[in-house]
Amino acid sequence: MMYGLFVRRALLGGLMAWAIAGVATAAEEIKGPACVSDAGHLSINGKRSYGTCQGGTPVTLSNLEAPPLAQSCTTPTGQDWPCGRWAAYFLLEMVKNRTVTCRVRGEDAQGNKVALCLVERLEINQSLVNQGWALAAGTEGRYYDAQDQAKTQKAGLWQGTFLRPSEWLARNK
Repeated sequence: MMYGLFVRRALLGGLMAWAIAGVATAAEEIKGPACVSDAGHLSINGKRSYGTCQGGTPVTLSNLEAPPLAQSCTTPTGQDWPCGRWAAYFLLEMVKNRTVTCRVRGEDAQGNKVALCLVERLEINQSLVNQGWALAAGTEGRYYDAQDQAKTQKAGLWQGTFLRPSEWLARNK
């Protein structure tokens, strides 16, 4: 009697684990061409019209902080340069005329999908940090390693001085 109860509980536990694993692997995926809003935001299957992305599914790239289009940085000689536009251009070159696949991890406060995105096998999120066009955020340790490497190489934003994008946004609302 006790053995039968143990077997039923083990079987039920196994079925529940299988069902949960099935749900976890069935995460939402969005695919299509991408319209670049800025270095941290895309619109999958959106089109550029009148200077902004229209339609499609808005996506915020997860685990990074990227400069908004209007953000300026300073060169080592003290000159301002449009680092937000340069970062967005880097992202545009990565996704232009390619299919982008985004694996949705949740939603942000604006209702945008928060996702890890790839173009072919290249992870867009990490590439932005690797090349110095975005900063690590969240809990992904490998992004911090990539950020340290970009900083050492003075790549992207690190070629001069800049405010962290969240700080820049807070000062320039």
